[in-house]
Amino acid sequence: MTIANQELREGLVKCSLCGALTEWDDSLEVPPLCVACWDNRAGADNEVAASQRAYYEAHKDEVAAYQRAYYEAHKDEVAAYQRAYREAHKDEVAAYKRRIAGDTEEGIFTALGLPFIPPGQRE
Repeated sequence: MTIANQELREGLVKCSLCGALTEWDDSLEVPPLCVACWDNRAGADNEVAASQRAYYEAHKDEVAAYQRAYYEAHKDEVAAYQRAYREAHKDEVAAYKRRIAGDTEEGIFTALGLPFIPPGQRE
């Protein structure tokens, strides 16, 4: 289909930035924009986030019900994945949990072989 034929289609207008043909709602109070220009304009991320928040607020009960249903249907798979992850990373988790120094600030300095300097005397 050539551009001349596309222009004949009702409802198509030219994007005000790049000139691409696009469908446009005239009730919007901004110049016509194609999808690419709409997504790349300043503030688009904020509008998307606001739109997602509004959708979630309007549908949060449905979303929660869907998530519960998904979990119930897949809980064995989820549990198996979590077990596999913990098994694969048990050394890292143990190292993270292991204490490397004393119970007090002074104990930490001692464990590191540094002289303890009270907080008020530092700097």
